[in-house]
Amino acid sequence: MAELLNSVTIEDLFEHENFPELASVKTDDNIKTVGNVLSNGNFYSVPVFEGDECVGLIDLNDLMTKILSFFEDDEGNYSAEKVDQVQSNPKATGMKYFALKAGDCINASGSNPFEPINVKSTLTEVINKFKEAKRLPVVDDSGKILTILSPSTIIKFLGYHVLNEGLEGNLADAASTILSNENNVLTIKGDDRVIDTIRKMVTNKLSSVAIVDENGKLYSTLSVKDLTLLNTSDKFSKLFTSVNNWVLEIRRKTLKAIFPAINCRYNDTLEKVLLRLAATRIHRLFITNDNGTPIGVVSARDLLFSLA
Repeated sequence: MAELLNSVTIEDLFEHENFPELASVKTDDNIKTVGNVLSNGNFYSVPVFEGDECVGLIDLNDLMTKILSFFEDDEGNYSAEKVDQVQSNPKATGMKYFALKAGDCINASGSNPFEPINVKSTLTEVINKFKEAKRLPVVDDSGKILTILSPSTIIKFLGYHVLNEGLEGNLADAASTILSNENNVLTIKGDDRVIDTIRKMVTNKLSSVAIVDENGKLYSTLSVKDLTLLNTSDKFSKLFTSVNNWVLEIRRKTLKAIFPAINCRYNDTLEKVLLRLAATRIHRLFITNDNGTPIGVVSARDLLFSLA
């Protein structure tokens, strides 16, 4: 596996196809425009341009952080008084949110740095760069951005390789050997409010949480992509609805919505984790024990780090 990762470059990943058309926004675009670009393209992040210069990335975690800011006091603390104010007139808050400019929201989450990488870099170099950022702007020798590279693109390539070439490296190991946040899995209940869940996700710098029943068994997930349903100021009232109601509405509106959760068991092999991530194009899997209780998370980045 190491030999493969050292020999294949980003260019090789796109050898038989052109780079996808680069979606982008401008610094003075409002958040409604940003949200539409992300939702329509099924993207997690897009580059932000000021004139011809890319000044950073904006992603769904940044938008979620900005939503939460309307529920915080002047010192940045979650405020019950602010929650009551927003709940009394959620549409007004939604209008303020959608009036925000993209340039003011770049890396609002603090976990979305701008870390470009050259298109001629090997996959080993890419994986090492993923330690600094979750998504990488790919640039040519002139510095022009060609695409945004996510761990899922590498996972898809490796999945194809494993299906055609067979097991390599540690893919026969159990998923439990590379668990992320093994002792700190963030779980919520279906009757928790959406805004309270957003607060937990922002505070813990997470892109998804596990939804469990009264026995602690995993039955679904909520991710930042699900929040693209919040696309008009009228929808801000839904921040006070239950997670279950939110997920049910996603299912009605989005054919690709995942419900129940896609997960793996702790004793499934890393090969199974890899192929499941490659097939579904999701970015992480909750790992469950024999009772169906989530005990950890394996992200696409975790898996790549273990293989490099």
